Amino acid sequence: MKEQYKVMRNIISKELAEFLGLYFLNLSNFSKGNLSDQQTMNTPSYDSEAITETLLVMILKRLEEESGLELHPTYSYLRVYKKGDELPFHKDRPACEISCTINLKQSHPWSIYMDGEELILHPGDGCIYKGMEVNHGRYEFEGDYCIQVFCHYVNTHLDHVDDKISKPGKPRFITNLG
Repeated sequence: MKEQYKVMRNIISKELAEFLGLYFLNLSNFSKGNLSDQQTMNTPSYDSEAITETLLVMILKRLEEESGLELHPTYSYLRVYKKGDELPFHKDRPACEISCTINLKQSHPWSIYMDGEELILHPGDGCIYKGMEVNHGRYEFEGDYCIQVFCHYVNTHLDHVDDKISKPGKPRFITNLG
């Protein structure tokens, strides 16, 4: 991947983004998810849900085409941000060597900053980036909700493929049905 990051418009369809967004908005109303994520305390987050793990694999080929890299899925993560939330600026760990953040649903647009550049993603849009190299984050959110899913992969750090998913008895990714 030549660029440090790249916006990908309509990486998933608006209909799929709406479905996933509504699903997690409803889920966060009934089950608060993990509220103890150290980056964003009291923000509902969901780690490696079956539906986001499926998305992780579903977009793999498109990300490989865009990046020119052979990617290996590590894990997915999702947050339902609310008014007042922010994402402190940071770089990611090796299991997030190449990442893609996808906007699923939002009450108001909320910029993400990649190495100081402001990017605006609309539902269905994603941004692929080198997670370990690009400093990224968000300032305080003024809207009601913004639902983002993070799909994480490795290219060279293959020893981190199982970083988050090497739990006893946890199955590997199903990448096709053929």
